[in-house]
Amino acid sequence: MRHTWTGVLTLGVMLAAGACSPSAAPGATAPVAAAPDAIAAPIAAPAGPIEATAVGGPKRADGFWESSWGDAKQQYCVGNGSEEKFSLVDEMSIMGECSKKDFKRIANGWEFETVCAMMNTTTTQKGTITGDFRNAYTIEQTVTQSPGSAVKGTIIAKRLGDCPAKYKPGDLVKGDLSVNMAN
Repeated sequence: MRHTWTGVLTLGVMLAAGACSPSAAPGATAPVAAAPDAIAAPIAAPAGPIEATAVGGPKRADGFWESSWGDAKQQYCVGNGSEEKFSLVDEMSIMGECSKKDFKRIANGWEFETVCAMMNTTTTQKGTITGDFRNAYTIEQTVTQSPGSAVKGTIIAKRLGDCPAKYKPGDLVKGDLSVNMAN
């Protein structure tokens, strides 16, 4: 699915830039604040097996998820099949055309490698995702942009509770900007 809306590009650039930020180095995590109209403390999602999406990556439990890297944050409303239309895999590789989106299970989570190109830049992400995908997960990754150098980063995500009434499944939220990625 291709999205031409400028907000999608803005969100993707923020995600990629945040993952490359020196403040997102492993072990350097910022406190996660509640999203607008969201419950401040994480609320446990129902137990059950962790499923994979159609592209092979982990499937998050329904609810309002917040991802943070350094000082940057974004939220995503998961539910009603939204993970099959715009999953964590898609969220990680939102920038450009991707020639590779490899995800496989490992003993303590998932291992991944994505290769995506946009304009004259190719971005490669390699790393692991650990967590229960019901309440929280952590992405440890190395992002390499050509031309450029590799930067290590950590993304922390947690489920804040149910999606606030003003958001529907598939809504990707950054500040006051919201775009539905599942349509």
